[in-house]
Amino acid sequence: MNIQEKLLWSLQRLSAILIFFLTIWLVVSLNSFLFDSYLDTKEWINTGFNSFLLFLLTSSIAFHSCLGLSVIIDDYVHNLKFNKILHILKNLFALFCILFAGFCLYFI
Repeated sequence: MNIQEKLLWSLQRLSAILIFFLTIWLVVSLNSFLFDSYLDTKEWINTGFNSFLLFLLTSSIAFHSCLGLSVIIDDYVHNLKFNKILHILKNLFALFCILFAGFCLYFI
């Protein structure tokens, strides 16, 4: 394993831990709040750091999946040109997901 692979492996484990704790926060938060209407949901998202933590959760999920797809692409796609194209598409899709989550949470 070279240094880049060790770094990617470590980042994937750290993002998994972050996702684990943020998911626990989300489940506890959703169970402790009554969502009777859209306005209640909007109020919950805008309360405290909830919108930031939701953005952090969605971003870390996109980042974690991007790292996992990198490993799959590197292991199973042997054509260098197709490999590079898939990496570019994967990164653009992850960036789109992060930006979309940010825009959605900003405009709520």
